[in-house]
Amino acid sequence: MCLARQNREALLRIPPLVGLAGAEPGPQLRLEYRGADAAANPYLALGAIVRAGVRGVREGLAVPPILDRDPAELDEAEAARYGVGALPGSLDEALGALAADEIVRGWMPPLLYDAYVAVKRAELEAVAGLDLEEVCGRYAAVY
Repeated sequence: MCLARQNREALLRIPPLVGLAGAEPGPQLRLEYRGADAAANPYLALGAIVRAGVRGVREGLAVPPILDRDPAELDEAEAARYGVGALPGSLDEALGALAADEIVRGWMPPLLYDAYVAVKRAELEAVAGLDLEEVCGRYAAVY
């Protein structure tokens, strides 16, 4: 999990705080999760984020170090230290990552997991062989 201040390249970002009219900026503090896209089911995405946070608190996991520069400038050791890595590049890769992650997969009842994967596999089949413009057009019509 890459955490950074004011860095739009990080998966988890701490946006800047602004002091307006002498007001304390602290109440503005928030985090942005930047890993979901418009095609994500917001309920499942938010549920996974909350479950991950609860797991971290319950298990006393350490807060990741805050990245202080462009992730593209990191060498391999620094990237590992900061948790910088690539997200899956396709829906098929994302489904493979979900299948390989026993913890996250376990956050869904088996019936929900099976239904979700079946729907996403059907999406892949529906756009197989289409060019990118056609795929984008289909998604734009649905979402």
